[in-house]
Amino acid sequence: MATASVPNTTEIWSESIESLEGRMSLLSSNEFLSDMVFLVGREKCRIPGHKLILSTCSWVFYNVFNNLKLDKDELVIEDVSQDAFLGFLKYCYTQKVSLDAGNVFDIFKLAQRFEMKHLQKVCEEHLITNMTKKTCVELYSKIMPLMTDSKSVLKLRVLSLIAHNFSLLLQDREVMKVFTELPVEALMPIVRLESLQCDEMELFDALMKWATNACRKAKIPPVPRNLRTILGDVFYMISFPAMKIEWFLEILAKYPEMLTPNEISNISLTIRGDVKSCAKFNHSLRLNDFVSNATNLEIPDGQLLPCCSSSPEILEFPALELKTVFKTARVQSLLGFAFIARKGQEAKITSCSLRQINTKANGSALLFGSDVPSTSRHVPTSIVRRSKLNWDFDLVIVRMIPIEPVPGRSLSPSEWHELLCTFDASVPHLRNTEFSELKSACPMEIQHLQIKKTKTATIPFLVFAH
Repeated sequence: MATASVPNTTEIWSESIESLEGRMSLLSSNEFLSDMVFLVGREKCRIPGHKLILSTCSWVFYNVFNNLKLDKDELVIEDVSQDAFLGFLKYCYTQKVSLDAGNVFDIFKLAQRFEMKHLQKVCEEHLITNMTKKTCVELYSKIMPLMTDSKSVLKLRVLSLIAHNFSLLLQDREVMKVFTELPVEALMPIVRLESLQCDEMELFDALMKWATNACRKAKIPPVPRNLRTILGDVFYMISFPAMKIEWFLEILAKYPEMLTPNEISNISLTIRGDVKSCAKFNHSLRLNDFVSNATNLEIPDGQLLPCCSSSPEILEFPALELKTVFKTARVQSLLGFAFIARKGQEAKITSCSLRQINTKANGSALLFGSDVPSTSRHVPTSIVRRSKLNWDFDLVIVRMIPIEPVPGRSLSPSEWHELLCTFDASVPHLRNTEFSELKSACPMEIQHLQIKKTKTATIPFLVFAH
């Protein structure tokens, strides 16, 4: 067995080392007064330790040393590198650790094994700080076996980055190699994301690539029925009923017998809008389709514009109040807005106001409506259209009725405006996740429309005059 190099024992009494931390650092992996040994890695490198110090860091160490009674006072740690373990051990003695791409996962694994919450947090913060679009899928594949907490900040941040860049990630060969090697249980958290930025055909193709690779590893032919079987419950997360009919026909031609005749019939009827009869399959639209379905609607005397960048989120919890803060580079006429309602929900507007925000004076000027909810007097808005987005949601388009006979509310250029609306019942909403300049998203000649990130729920769409 190899033995780790140890510091010179006499250095512990050196007058140049004044701090306790410095002396504890010298004790790390030092045989001086050690009373147990770690056997680390495949080579079982012998690294000395001190039960008292280690027990104060983790109750798991205390339990191992005092209750389990180690054989020969040796503890085997086989599945991490020697360098990573020395980094972990140094943290136990000094509460300091140097993390890099080569050791962070092993140290994270050790922190979890010995239930050292603070070190886990340090590792998570390091991974979040250094996470990129290019590395997020690989990071996800490595942390999935380690993350038991579904509400882990790291896990949520990784999934959010994957969701917001999924369509682009699918075009990267290196990323797809990692994606196709994910275990099947790691696929479900991804495909269930409502904010997944891709269309349903892109997701289907990605899952077929994963399933083809899984069949190859299982040494079975990648025929349609095997592809479906190996995906398991993930297959039912593909939203066939929300697909474009041409996509569905392409799948039937390319993958015969993947779907049963009864499923084909039910999905076809659902796509046509005749029935909602595909109980087993996911019916939700991906966000790209969700926004696209809304902005493709023809609005009388106006154009619908989404108040989100390329990375919005659909929040699961509803809101009684929606707000959007925005500005444009030139004079625009705002006709109204649109919000999302659940199927059959009759959410009534109780107040609506449009203000111009004076940032210098820390005040605002009311341009339209009132902030005070009222059931006794008329709220100056009217619903001009309610359109189906999918089986679960409708888009409700609202016109603001001006007091004077003008086509809409004219907005001063380069000034921030706040549109605030309250309802008598909670409605779903989107949230913009960053300060957004929506030039490329504009379907008409609105230049430099900017949407500011707000802590409150965001009105998902604005309606501008043509």
